[in-house]
Amino acid sequence: MKKEDKIKKLLIIFIFIISFFIGLYSERNVGSYNDEYSEQVILRCNVYEYAKILHKDNIVKYYDQIGIIPISKNVERDHGISMYYLFTPLLNVSRISNEIYSFLWHLYTFIIFYVGSIIFYKICVLLFKNRRISIIGFLIYMFSPRIFADGLYNNKDIVLLTLLLAIIYFGIKFIEEKNYKYSVLLGIFAAFAYNVKIIGLFAFGVVGLFYLINYIIESKKEKKWIRKELYVGIIAIITMIITFIIITPAIWGDGFKFIEYMKYCLVQSTKFRWNGKVLFDGQIIDYAKNQKLPVYYLTKMIFITIPIYQSVLFIIGLLYIIKNYIKKRDLKINNYILMAFIIMIIPILVDMKTRAIIYNGWRHFYFIYGPLTLICVYAIYNLYNIIKSKKVVISILSIFICFYLIGCIFYGINGTAYFNILVNNKNLEEVYQLDYYGVTAKQVLLMAINNKTQDKIYIYSNKSGFIKLWNNYYILSEKDRNKMYITKSKKE
Repeated sequence: MKKEDKIKKLLIIFIFIISFFIGLYSERNVGSYNDEYSEQVILRCNVYEYAKILHKDNIVKYYDQIGIIPISKNVERDHGISMYYLFTPLLNVSRISNEIYSFLWHLYTFIIFYVGSIIFYKICVLLFKNRRISIIGFLIYMFSPRIFADGLYNNKDIVLLTLLLAIIYFGIKFIEEKNYKYSVLLGIFAAFAYNVKIIGLFAFGVVGLFYLINYIIESKKEKKWIRKELYVGIIAIITMIITFIIITPAIWGDGFKFIEYMKYCLVQSTKFRWNGKVLFDGQIIDYAKNQKLPVYYLTKMIFITIPIYQSVLFIIGLLYIIKNYIKKRDLKINNYILMAFIIMIIPILVDMKTRAIIYNGWRHFYFIYGPLTLICVYAIYNLYNIIKSKKVVISILSIFICFYLIGCIFYGINGTAYFNILVNNKNLEEVYQLDYYGVTAKQVLLMAINNKTQDKIYIYSNKSGFIKLWNNYYILSEKDRNKMYITKSKKE
């Protein structure tokens, strides 16, 4: 290895390490979100099923005592939590304080997000064969304020985002290499993604479609069916099904109900059991009154909550997809970018058609952020190849990246309420939902403690605010909890 290449490799490793520690530093202010405890209950419900089948009677008895029911009988069975099975040993460690326990839960989530960022880098290297462009892609992907903030705690949507990137990466390797190794790996990651949400099955299907098209084209060239490639494809399907069944006890916990489970997940994906309210464009949308969000809600929320330069790059990337197909240039790369685009655009179109229940920004669609950013990097790749002064491209992008990276360091979890300059409104809280999950409430409580002027402070909040504050009060240190009292009654 040349000295110059060695230095470049060390620089990339250094960027990876620094990025990890930025996330670790930001974890200190992450509060407990509304669904945090319920998500841990869902994990216990899954463990309950395994305990039953493995005859771990002591675990079953303990869960019965604390009111845990099997996941097969839980309404939340449509979204699995198999990626957190490794966290199971920490579930019942009584010696861990609530503060440390919450931190470890968030850290586990951030590690998954961080691994997803590296997978994104690997996809860029695989497609563009340029480590400089790929590390820029890594930084763009990781340090978008909303995504970075959710990467610190969101154990559902960020996990699905990471798994979809794994499907794209191993999907490309599967199509290119056509061997059993990548067939099995693709099947495993697709199963874990499907366990989280049904969209994982769709992404697996898109990869399978591209593999099938590639297989038919190659078979026509060879003028015969290629058996090995056919078997490789079948193994991917079998691996996915077997893995999915094993990691999804909701299917077999109360009798084998695979078809019923699929139907339930499909219905919940478009008609989710939520009847709350959404604040959008200054208007209250009340699902309980059968009101629906406007058809443009999702696309607008995406483009006003990602950095402007990402939106510009995305549009340029789409134009290059069309241009390169017309000119028949970089067709192999173009095909894989198209594959990612299909994984992104079809769910958006389905949402526009069905007007599915969405709330809390566009977090239910965070899985499209990977393909979206990949198209941004595709734009950079094309611009980098046509502009003579490469340093100009790198310098401009570096300014944007540094700006948002520094913002993520200083604001961290507060990025969950990030809006870009397209939203020119000083009273944002009257126009859009900001911190729906209450993850910034911990900071509010700590600020109140640090600025208190008496021995004990009393904090009043309404019902919604009380729940968020109480969740975060619960994860403070005992010393800090003793300094305050939270109430939802003005009389206290």
